[in-house]
Amino acid sequence: MTRWGRARLICGLAGVFLWPIPSIAQEVPSEEAAQTESAPATSEEAETAAEPDIEAHDVIYVSDRFFFVGQDERGRVVLSLQSGRGRDGNVWQGEHAVVIHEEGRGWIELKGSGSFKNKQKDLLKIPSTEAFEFQGGPAFGFIITSTPNAMTLRIGPIVEHLSQTQTSGIHRMGSAAAVLGWGARVIEGRVIYEHRLIPEYNPLNRVYVGTWKDFQGFFIRTENGADFYVHSQEAGRLSPLLGEQNGFHATNGKGEQLQDAKVKVLSRELALGAFRWPTRWRIEWQGVNGVRMAELTLIDQHVMSNWVVGGAAIAIVEGKLNDGRHTHTIYGLAELLM
Repeated sequence: MTRWGRARLICGLAGVFLWPIPSIAQEVPSEEAAQTESAPATSEEAETAAEPDIEAHDVIYVSDRFFFVGQDERGRVVLSLQSGRGRDGNVWQGEHAVVIHEEGRGWIELKGSGSFKNKQKDLLKIPSTEAFEFQGGPAFGFIITSTPNAMTLRIGPIVEHLSQTQTSGIHRMGSAAAVLGWGARVIEGRVIYEHRLIPEYNPLNRVYVGTWKDFQGFFIRTENGADFYVHSQEAGRLSPLLGEQNGFHATNGKGEQLQDAKVKVLSRELALGAFRWPTRWRIEWQGVNGVRMAELTLIDQHVMSNWVVGGAAIAIVEGKLNDGRHTHTIYGLAELLM
């Protein structure tokens, strides 16, 4: 049984995962939902790895991140939603960082995005706020509702593709079919989901130097419905847990891990500071059909922070991916931490 399978049983008994299975199954396209029926097995070593004891740490950070890429007759939509929770001694923090990009319109900040008082002292559970309500979990799927933004995101059961569990933290990633209801629009797509639990670290209440160095992460959907994620970074605070290079390429619910992926920056442009933003990339990895390659170009960037010597941004990227047999158009989001 995978970790998320065990979590489904334990948290289901505890009443944490409240998601009713039939309601979301009706919303997710049946062909796509069928892809999530069987998750890849994890190794015995990974299954028995020691997990951090959250009660033993006064400082801890937990985040759940959802990256949705979908399309309807009006165009493509990308949603980035991150829920972060932290504890620093007797002080608790929370933040929902949410932004959406609509093709032809650009970046749209949503109501309720920002920090909030974590009065419930939630860490493992994603806390709801006046703007965002969270139900479910990775084993059963999620329903994320935002009445002020006229938005509901329904996500099928997450198929796990990456998993790293150690005393220094937990990092898990997977993907699923999803449907975004936004106003009158019903947009079918895919979600790449990421969960992090990191003891002795809390960026919501502390400032760290050297956490990220030239981090570039890509959350991509291909035209044939596959999920593609890869990141590259130089050694930093979180690289032992996340890896300096890591990722996956998943088709029909079956994923291959991309630990050997090489991300090459083909061009950069000047930023408002002593650094440059990357704008074009080539990604290569060894697949079962030989060397595979993806090329991406930045088409619309949203700068979140600028520290003069570095910065944080998200961007819309598009390009092509060659899987060894066919070349597919790809589209999605890049996370840039310079």
